[in-house]
Amino acid sequence: MSIEKCNSIILATMPYRESSILMYLFTRKHGRIHGLAKGIRTSDRRGVPVERGYLIEHMIYFKPHRDLHQVTDCHIREHYPAIRGNLEKTAVRDVLFDLMLGGIKDTDPHPELFDYLRRYLSHLDETACEGSVLLLSLSKILFGLAGHLGFGIDFGRCVACGKGFGETIAVRLTIDRGMLRCRDCPPAQAKTDRLLPGSAAAYFARPEASQSREIPRLTDKESSALLHCACDYCRHHLEIHRRLESLSFIEHLFAASPQPGNGGGDDS
Repeated sequence: MSIEKCNSIILATMPYRESSILMYLFTRKHGRIHGLAKGIRTSDRRGVPVERGYLIEHMIYFKPHRDLHQVTDCHIREHYPAIRGNLEKTAVRDVLFDLMLGGIKDTDPHPELFDYLRRYLSHLDETACEGSVLLLSLSKILFGLAGHLGFGIDFGRCVACGKGFGETIAVRLTIDRGMLRCRDCPPAQAKTDRLLPGSAAAYFARPEASQSREIPRLTDKESSALLHCACDYCRHHLEIHRRLESLSFIEHLFAASPQPGNGGGDDS
């Protein structure tokens, strides 16, 4: 057993007995871990009001090959107030967290993914709240998540002809094979093919730092379809078979929310 101080992002919490909390944490050194914080829900000075989505600093009593680790001395490093105070941003964050909970099952270190997640949460906390922009940015992050876990896609060029994609044409993504190609390039259309706007492929190919710049102007319906495509890709390659309730919720939420430029109506 080792006793370490570390930073963690809380992926999920569950009350345990009268004053404790079970937490799924994503750490820089140990990947995803399951922790128990005893006495953290008390009303005295020992209590710390931790929630899903917080970045915390804490001590951990880490035991290799154990499913549950004791977490103590928790301190909140960042609580991302703009995410907590906005239902759309919270819903977007929850889709990402649910995919991570379902797809990351080991305690191997993922330092780059941890830093990637921290940067996204900061970006989400600061970005303007617009439905199509939030959905498109989340799609980019999900494809990036797949890349960090070994299932990345080259959005820069067609795997068949080797040419780059123009922003005005549609491209085909074969989900089970992770191949992106021009719409008319062989092989013939497969069952798991999804059509993506060329402008979206170009956006996904740009470096992470440019995710908030030159975002394609897509309709809410197109942005929603791209999010479904990104979720389907992650679910297939991370072997997640259960339904994502957070994705169903975000569909209803954005369908019911008036978006700029559509007069408060529905695209469907």
